[in-house]
Amino acid sequence: MVDFLGVFGPPVTMPVLFFPALAILLAGALLSDAPASHGVLRSPSTRVLSLAIAALTIVIILTLLYLQWTAYRAPVVQGFNGRYIYPLAPLVLLVVPATGRPVLGLCAAKWVALLGALSLCGTCWVTWQTYFA
Repeated sequence: MVDFLGVFGPPVTMPVLFFPALAILLAGALLSDAPASHGVLRSPSTRVLSLAIAALTIVIILTLLYLQWTAYRAPVVQGFNGRYIYPLAPLVLLVVPATGRPVLGLCAAKWVALLGALSLCGTCWVTWQTYFA
């Protein structure tokens, strides 16, 4: 699941501290943004349905990976990548209760700018360390 935030694959990997930092910045951007939907799309039942769709999709993906790639009775399902859940990302906009109010004094645009800056700096630093240092 960490792949969802950005894993390049061997030999290039981000330090573990980047992942919670990126997740916090993404949460700040989502929470401080204006609501993506109105009316029925903001109801609790829609949020529950979105979570159920995401959970069912992940269960189906893991089942298919188990049947196709994983050895019988293996303790771990092999082959799951974060990119498999990219299509579920828009459901986050329905689940997260965005208010349009700044979080910790920062509007959504500033959270996104920080997220982009950290991602770019981390990517450049890790690439430099892996290939040039």
